Amino acid sequence: MSLIHASLRPTFNILFIILWAVIAVFFLFIAKPHVPLTLAIVGAGLGALAGLMQHLSFAQATDKFIGSSSFLEVRRALKATPWGSRYISWLYFCKSTLIVIALVAIRGPFFQVVSGYLGAYFTLMFVRDLVTLRDTIVLNRIADSSQQS
Repeated sequence: MSLIHASLRPTFNILFIILWAVIAVFFLFIAKPHVPLTLAIVGAGLGALAGLMQHLSFAQATDKFIGSSSFLEVRRALKATPWGSRYISWLYFCKSTLIVIALVAIRGPFFQVVSGYLGAYFTLMFVRDLVTLRDTIVLNRIADSSQQS
């Protein structure tokens, strides 16, 4: 049996959680002018829903995710479940929603709007990966136990 794809491994997810947090903090608190916290709150809420959809997808097709050894196989496993398919659509919806909210909330130069969008987007990614971290741990435990059997 092939190894589970890196994007479904806890170590990979922890590294990305740290990366998303550092980038979000940069845009929210370090870069001047600061991004409005409203954008971060919206991004976090959207990310929580995205993580929930991924969690439900993992629950619906655990075997398909465990058997995924490439990014395309992970995407196929997502698309094969109703919640995974909704998640993919949701992520596109979130990106466009965050752009619109950044344009409305930040009435400044283009660079400020882009910074606002990125702050919100990386907050979304941070929360989404936090929500699904436990799922990656469970998937890897199942994969490890099935390889030992």
